Amino acid sequence: MISLPNPKGGRLKCASSMNDTQMQIFNSALESLPQFIDEMDADWCMVYDFMEAQVGSLTDAQWDEVEAVYAPFNNDNRY
Repeated sequence: MISLPNPKGGRLKCASSMNDTQMQIFNSALESLPQFIDEMDADWCMVYDFMEAQVGSLTDAQWDEVEAVYAPFNNDNRY
């Protein structure tokens, strides 16, 4: 199994090693993300904090999914 380096130390799990519960938690957080962004007028930093608080460390592929959800809300050209 290949795992990715984690900038906070340790190793991130690759997506294929996630169990069903972890995937459910991620999917639930991803589904609630648009409401969070809309209600909080969230920027990328807030989205990042929200996702890590809900899920923990995410893989690069998961961050790509988060970015796809955030993109329509992004009105700040810095991100």
